[in-house]
Amino acid sequence: MPPESDVLAATDQLLDRHRVDDATWARLAAHLDPPQLVELVFVVGTYSGLAMAFNSFGLQLDPDLEPVVATTRLPSSQE
Repeated sequence: MPPESDVLAATDQLLDRHRVDDATWARLAAHLDPPQLVELVFVVGTYSGLAMAFNSFGLQLDPDLEPVVATTRLPSSQE
């Protein structure tokens, strides 16, 4: 399994620049096989797409989930 920092770096790069840079990709490729690399990209893209759709549709959380989200949210300056 790749270091978590490389997975997080790849995620940030995908969300910010829509690609993983060569250095990060090489570090990931040392630990993941090609299908896993593809899966990483698709997982990030899927979650991003769902977030866009859910935010656009104005979906609301079930009331019983509000306390869980309130304790795990980033400060508003980082959202």
